[in-house]
Amino acid sequence: MDLIAKIRFRRSVGKESISAIARDLNLSRPTVRKHSRTQTEPIYRRLQQPTPRLGASQERLENWLRTARLLPKAQRRTARRLFERLQAEGYLGGHDSVQRFVQRWKANKSGPSLTQAFVPLAFAPDEVCQFDWSHEQVELGGLMLTIKVAHFRLSFSRQMFVVVYPRETQEMVFDAHNRAFAFFGGVPERMVYDNLKSVVETILRYQLKVARFPVHRDLTGIDWAETPLPQAQIQQMATAAFMETAHNLILVGGTGTGKNAPGHRFGGGRHSPRQTRALLQCRRSGEPAGAQKTAGQGGKHGPPTGPDRRRHPR
Repeated sequence: MDLIAKIRFRRSVGKESISAIARDLNLSRPTVRKHSRTQTEPIYRRLQQPTPRLGASQERLENWLRTARLLPKAQRRTARRLFERLQAEGYLGGHDSVQRFVQRWKANKSGPSLTQAFVPLAFAPDEVCQFDWSHEQVELGGLMLTIKVAHFRLSFSRQMFVVVYPRETQEMVFDAHNRAFAFFGGVPERMVYDNLKSVVETILRYQLKVARFPVHRDLTGIDWAETPLPQAQIQQMATAAFMETAHNLILVGGTGTGKNAPGHRFGGGRHSPRQTRALLQCRRSGEPAGAQKTAGQGGKHGPPTGPDRRRHPR
């Protein structure tokens, strides 16, 4: 590169002729003419690498490489090990020839590299917004607490919106979206979520835990000999034939939203064996469910007494 800089300096600054520079530097005139127009340092690249020693062993080396390709990566031999095996069979060439051949063979046989694959990220205004959660540690009242931060970012302008919540519940996800859209002044055409599956699973798992659905049990799996309940009456009630219409009702809500009270009122709550026997007696006698009182339940004007006294859940 120093020689090229000297030629360019004498040609452009000193205004010397090509012949004078060639005579002084003992170079040919085409070489001086070429380097006087050079902008970057020339790099020599050999179009075809001669392999006079390796030529007879190329087929054998290719067979070894094809066999090693089917093996686990830890069991494949390196170029150094292949060179040593060729030497044991009479190869007189150098290690560089074997290494260059192995590199070219692997480059031709392998597919596109993952590092060369990319997806261009080009977005129009108001087209895409990204959403994700993060966990942060804050100190409130002298206590270290973990809070959940909802992050929104517009893909075009990179404008952010952040809001903090104590948990990652469904209500908070919806509230964070409402606040973000109000802050941005509109709703983007598309939302991008990072690992949306885990967010949905977390929300559903929380809702199922809060709802506390009773586990379904088939009547065929009940041992009627071990229970005092009449089998015929229970099976008749299971068919709901005594009702004009029957509908399934599922109450979903957070803690403290009052799901248990209407659930017991509609007949979907848990009943003790004594309550179940009282219900069956009402069905047989045709009286309303509240007309008969079991022992320990209290009268019309008296409070409940006995071991079955319970406070109704709020």
